Amino acid sequence: MFATGSVVNPELLSFLSAFDVWIANEDRNVNNFVGDYEGRGTKLFAIDFEKAHALNGRMDLFSVTARPPREMMPREGLGARCKGQPFPTEMCDRIAQNTNTLDRIVDNWHSDLGLSRITWADRARSILTQRAQRISSLVQEAWR
Repeated sequence: MFATGSVVNPELLSFLSAFDVWIANEDRNVNNFVGDYEGRGTKLFAIDFEKAHALNGRMDLFSVTARPPREMMPREGLGARCKGQPFPTEMCDRIAQNTNTLDRIVDNWHSDLGLSRITWADRARSILTQRAQRISSLVQEAWR
């Protein structure tokens, strides 16, 4: 699945590394992708965000912040493959610049999912906002 030249969007790996650091997802591995063949090769899509600590409502800001960013990097060979990509500056910039839309996104979770108000939505917003403000340094720490 990850053979050289067979993936048409290899930048997804480094972009996703930045995203996973942002949402504090410590469960990225080769089984968290699906692929769709597009003539030139396979286009990857990320799945499985259930262990994203910033989004699951089980951890407070201090606990998420205390986790080393390196724990959010992909495991095994996938991690080495991600680090082989250019540093995800563009993705870090996107995350840092879009915190103003975060309020709207979090506020709409309940209606978009057809659920009652999510009790931990404000905590998630706080965690994501705080991490977005430091995303480049967090990803740099994880990238080492």
